[in-house]
Amino acid sequence: MTSTIILTLAQARDLQQQITAWPSGWHFLLAIERPKKPDTLADPRRMTAGLTMLERGCMDEQIAEQLGWKMPSGPLKTLHRLLNKAKLER
Repeated sequence: MTSTIILTLAQARDLQQQITAWPSGWHFLLAIERPKKPDTLADPRRMTAGLTMLERGCMDEQIAEQLGWKMPSGPLKTLHRLLNKAKLER
């Protein structure tokens, strides 16, 4: 099975400019297995990865594609709520 990291063009360009070993700060995505069909399960591993992606400025569509979620879905809404709550607590 081939692992894929879905990045925006800007993120890919930034990654190419880094001298460190590829995929640098995005390596955590390689460990996430996507389901064969998009689902709406909010399992801890994908939620953690999704929250990290959201914090890095990824779009919902990008997160859903990378993690194998349907669009729109409950996990994405939950990620936004968690991120907003974390921002309020800071």
